[in-house]
Amino acid sequence: MTHATNSQCRPLLRGILRGPLSWTREDPPQPYCTVAVWCPYCRDLHYHGWHPEHDGRHAEHRTAHCTFAESPFNETGYWISTVRTGEPGYSDHLFRPGQPVNRQPADTRQRIQDTSP
Repeated sequence: MTHATNSQCRPLLRGILRGPLSWTREDPPQPYCTVAVWCPYCRDLHYHGWHPEHDGRHAEHRTAHCTFAESPFNETGYWISTVRTGEPGYSDHLFRPGQPVNRQPADTRQRIQDTSP
Protein backbone atom coordinates (compact mmCIF):
# COMPACT_ATOMS: atom_id res chain seq x y z
CA MET A 1 0.00 0.00 0.00
CA THR A 2 1.48 3.35 -1.06
CA HIS A 3 0.39 6.76 0.19
CA ALA A 4 1.83 8.82 -2.66
CA THR A 5 0.51 11.07 -5.35
CA ASN A 6 -0.67 9.72 -8.69
CA SER A 7 1.88 11.84 -10.59
CA GLN A 8 2.06 9.37 -13.50
CA CYS A 9 -1.73 9.43 -14.02
CA ARG A 10 -2.21 5.70 -13.48
CA PRO A 11 -5.74 4.28 -13.69
CA LEU A 12 -8.09 4.90 -10.77
CA LEU A 13 -10.56 2.13 -9.98
CA ARG A 14 -13.39 3.10 -7.64
CA GLY A 15 -14.88 0.41 -5.47
CA ILE A 16 -17.54 -0.51 -2.95
CA LEU A 17 -16.77 -1.05 0.73
CA ARG A 18 -17.45 -4.62 1.79
CA GLY A 19 -17.21 -6.35 5.13
CA PRO A 20 -16.51 -7.53 7.56
CA LEU A 21 -15.30 -4.54 9.51
CA SER A 22 -12.22 -5.77 11.35
CA TRP A 23 -9.43 -4.36 13.48
CA THR A 24 -5.66 -4.37 13.01
CA ARG A 25 -3.32 -5.75 15.64
CA GLU A 26 -1.71 -2.33 16.07
CA ASP A 27 -1.82 -0.50 19.36
CA PRO A 28 -4.27 1.18 19.30
CA PRO A 29 -6.18 -1.08 16.88
CA GLN A 30 -7.26 0.56 13.62
CA PRO A 31 -10.45 -0.34 11.71
CA TYR A 32 -10.23 -1.83 8.23
CA CYS A 33 -12.54 -3.49 5.74
CA THR A 34 -12.40 -4.61 2.11
CA VAL A 35 -12.95 -2.53 -1.00
CA ALA A 36 -14.09 -4.39 -4.13
CA VAL A 37 -13.01 -2.79 -7.42
CA TRP A 38 -14.08 -3.92 -10.90
CA CYS A 39 -11.21 -4.83 -13.24
CA PRO A 40 -11.98 -4.03 -16.88
CA TYR A 41 -9.38 -6.57 -18.08
CA CYS A 42 -10.24 -9.61 -15.93
CA ARG A 43 -13.91 -8.62 -15.91
CA ASP A 44 -13.99 -9.57 -12.26
CA LEU A 45 -13.78 -7.96 -8.83
CA HIS A 46 -10.44 -7.47 -7.12
CA TYR A 47 -10.47 -7.14 -3.32
CA HIS A 48 -8.11 -4.96 -1.30
CA GLY A 49 -7.88 -3.93 2.34
CA TRP A 50 -9.15 -0.42 3.06
CA HIS A 51 -9.46 1.94 6.01
CA PRO A 52 -13.22 2.71 6.24
CA GLU A 53 -12.63 6.31 7.33
CA HIS A 54 -11.13 7.14 3.90
CA ASP A 55 -13.67 8.58 1.49
CA GLY A 56 -13.63 9.04 -2.28
CA ARG A 57 -11.10 11.88 -2.05
CA HIS A 58 -8.45 9.44 -0.82
CA ALA A 59 -6.65 7.07 -3.23
CA GLU A 60 -3.95 4.45 -2.72
CA HIS A 61 -1.75 2.56 -5.18
CA ARG A 62 -2.13 -1.22 -5.24
CA THR A 63 -0.56 -4.18 -6.99
CA ALA A 64 -2.97 -5.77 -9.44
CA HIS A 65 -4.64 -9.11 -8.74
CA CYS A 66 -5.25 -9.66 -12.45
CA THR A 67 -5.71 -13.18 -13.75
CA PHE A 68 -5.71 -11.93 -17.34
CA ALA A 69 -2.05 -12.31 -18.37
CA GLU A 70 -2.13 -9.42 -20.85
CA SER A 71 -3.56 -6.88 -18.42
CA PRO A 72 -1.36 -3.76 -18.31
CA PHE A 73 -2.20 -3.56 -14.57
CA ASN A 74 0.16 -6.51 -13.98
CA GLU A 75 3.13 -4.21 -14.66
CA THR A 76 1.86 -0.87 -13.39
CA GLY A 77 -0.69 -1.67 -10.70
CA TYR A 78 -3.49 0.83 -10.26
CA TRP A 79 -4.94 3.35 -7.83
CA ILE A 80 -8.04 2.55 -5.83
CA SER A 81 -10.60 4.67 -4.05
CA THR A 82 -14.25 4.40 -3.12
CA VAL A 83 -17.37 5.30 -5.08
CA ARG A 84 -18.35 8.83 -4.05
CA THR A 85 -21.67 10.29 -2.93
CA GLY A 86 -23.92 10.83 -5.93
CA GLU A 87 -22.14 8.26 -8.11
CA PRO A 88 -23.87 5.04 -9.19
CA GLY A 89 -23.26 2.29 -6.65
CA TYR A 90 -22.80 4.55 -3.62
CA SER A 91 -25.76 2.96 -1.84
CA ASP A 92 -24.07 -0.47 -2.18
CA HIS A 93 -21.41 0.39 0.43
CA LEU A 94 -21.79 -1.71 3.59
CA PHE A 95 -20.16 1.18 5.50
CA ARG A 96 -20.38 4.86 4.60
CA PRO A 97 -16.89 5.89 3.42
CA GLY A 98 -15.27 8.67 5.39
CA GLN A 99 -17.38 8.18 8.52
CA PRO A 100 -15.58 7.71 11.83
CA VAL A 101 -15.73 4.26 13.34
CA ASN A 102 -16.66 4.87 16.96
CA ARG A 103 -16.65 1.42 18.45
CA GLN A 104 -13.80 -0.36 20.12
CA PRO A 105 -13.01 -3.92 19.03
CA ALA A 106 -14.25 -6.59 21.45
CA ASP A 107 -10.79 -8.12 22.01
CA THR A 108 -9.46 -4.69 23.09
CA ARG A 109 -12.29 -4.29 25.61
CA GLN A 110 -11.48 -7.76 26.94
CA ARG A 111 -7.75 -6.96 27.14
CA ILE A 112 -8.52 -3.78 29.11
CA GLN A 113 -10.71 -5.73 31.54
CA ASP A 114 -8.08 -8.47 31.95
CA THR A 115 -5.38 -5.96 32.94
CA SER A 116 -7.44 -4.40 35.74
CA PRO A 117 -5.96 -4.85 39.26
